[in-house]
Order: sequence, then structure tokens, then C-alpha cells
Amino acid sequence: MGGYEANFNPPLEDKYKCPVCLAALRDPVQTKCGHRLCSSCFKQIRGGNWYFRCPVDNTWSNHVFDDNAVQREVLSLQTNCEFDKCQWAGELRDLQAHLEQCEYDKIECPNKCKAEVMRIDLDKHLIECPLRLEACDHCGIEIVATQMVRHHLVDCPKFPVKCPVCGEVEVMRETINAHVNIINGDCPMVVVPCSFRHIGCMFQGPRSQMREHYAEANTQHLMNLSTRLVDLETKHRLDLECCAKKFELIVSDLKHRIEQSEQRNSQLEYELNEKRLFAEKIKNLTHA
Repeated sequence: MGGYEANFNPPLEDKYKCPVCLAALRDPVQTKCGHRLCSSCFKQIRGGNWYFRCPVDNTWSNHVFDDNAVQREVLSLQTNCEFDKCQWAGELRDLQAHLEQCEYDKIECPNKCKAEVMRIDLDKHLIECPLRLEACDHCGIEIVATQMVRHHLVDCPKFPVKCPVCGEVEVMRETINAHVNIINGDCPMVVVPCSFRHIGCMFQGPRSQMREHYAEANTQHLMNLSTRLVDLETKHRLDLECCAKKFELIVSDLKHRIEQSEQRNSQLEYELNEKRLFAEKIKNLTHA
């Protein structure tokens, strides 16, 4: 990490400089021989050894202590902002907080376009940023500016497209299928069947010509309809006659079954009476 790099005013005194990184002391520690260096620089020169050599006078030592007093002094040093156009001045302890909001510091574009702009120019950049979001004029969906043309040509549901049949250019993409629908569409050039096809008219033609066809073929449509009605009436009559015959057969069968049932009942009653008479005779002979 090393020491603090800043634009000190007045210039940094040597007593506050780290002898290793030559920057302002950061979290200073003091050796037994009285010299100071950054905590991170001390860890670097010590490595994994128990003893270390002072980088100033080469004195060997195995102990340092935190120098909080010098830390406070360093943080109280006056600095200027590192950007020439910025007029800010203050203590070192406040420098980082200032840089995080300094108008002249360069930051990455929040749209991830990889551009770095000064914070003061960010609003202007966002207006021109190639990755800015813009609302589609047709559907209102927000799209990345560089993708707007593709959105219009491929995805936008309300973008006006050209009908492949009649050539109309003011049809929204989301309604093009309904526009060319054979049954409910309004495209004048779509070939549609005659509405009287179920009674025998096999004419097909552009929707724009169907009014003329209906006028010209009105008599034929009425004749076809009449024929169809006669056919339906005949079929209905034959169906009724068939149903009547089936009903007669069913009734006849039921009558026959009833007669058979009555005969069987009579036979059973006769047999039952015979058995009663026989039982009475047996009874009388037993008591005699």
C-alpha cells in the first residue's frame, strides 16, 4: 500500500516521509533506533524474519511500536486537490472523502461504455453516451441507443411495417397477422373464399373484389341456397321416416315382449294353483 501520495501545501517535510516509499507516512511505526516508516513498508522489509534491519542506519531490531502521535500530525497536514482545476484545500484526513466527490475526478460511465469522464462532465456525457437508454418513439420501451435501429427493424411491436400482400406501410408489426387474416382481416389484396362456399360457390379472389362478386353472383347464390334448403328438407324428411320406422319396430318389439311376459305369468299362476291343490289333497289324506 505504501504511504500517502498527495499535493501537500506547504511541501512535505522529510520527518514525515517514509524512508522506503518516500511518501507521507501511513500508519507509522517507530523502530528502537527512533526512525519511522509506514506499517506496510515495515512488513515488506521484515518479510517472515524475526529480526530486521532499519533502512536508515542498518540497525538490527526485532520490535517496533505504533506512532499514533505522528499519525495524527500527518493526517493534519494541509493538502490541495490533485486536480489543477479544483480549488479545494484541506487536511490530509479529508482528502479521500473530497476525491470521492470531486467534480474534476474521472469516473467510469455508469452505462458501462468504458469511457472515463470528469464528474462535472458526466451529465453531458450521459446525453451522448452510445449505451444510454432511450424510449422508443413507437412502443415506449427503453432501448440502448445503439440498438434502437435493430429494435425498430426486428422487435418493436408497434413499428409501422409494409404489408407483404397489399404494400400498405402504416401497419403496426403486432397487427400484421390480423391485417392479412383471411376471415377477419382488412387487407384488400388477400385472396379469400366466397362466404357462400358452404352451399357450393367455389369462387376465390382478392377481398377488394368480393363486393363485386356478391353482386354478380347473387342469383346463383340464391339458387344454390334454394337447392341446399330442398336437400336439407328432403334429408330431414327421410331422417324422420327412418326414425318413425325405427320407433315402430321398437314399439312392436316391446308389445311382443309384453305378450310373452303375460303368457309366462299365466303359466306360472296355473302351475302355482296346481301345486296348491296337490298340497291340500296331501293334507286331507294325512288327517283322514
